[in-house]
Amino acid sequence: MRIELDTVIEAGEKSWEVASHWATRYGVKAEVVTEHGPAGGNPIIAYEGDEDKLRELVLAEYGRDALETAFA
Repeated sequence: MRIELDTVIEAGEKSWEVASHWATRYGVKAEVVTEHGPAGGNPIIAYEGDEDKLRELVLAEYGRDALETAFA
């Protein structure tokens, strides 16, 4: 399964570093789709892997509201 999410990056962080760190932590693959996306200029990051692992990542790193958006 593959999902793409608008991702808020803290000042000084690089989106590919955040994506790589989270992907490793949750056992999925990640790539930066768009460095400066349409939603306030935040990067769009795609995650690919087992749905259960993706749900775990989204809940922990993006919050419960993002689950509805990512898995609608």
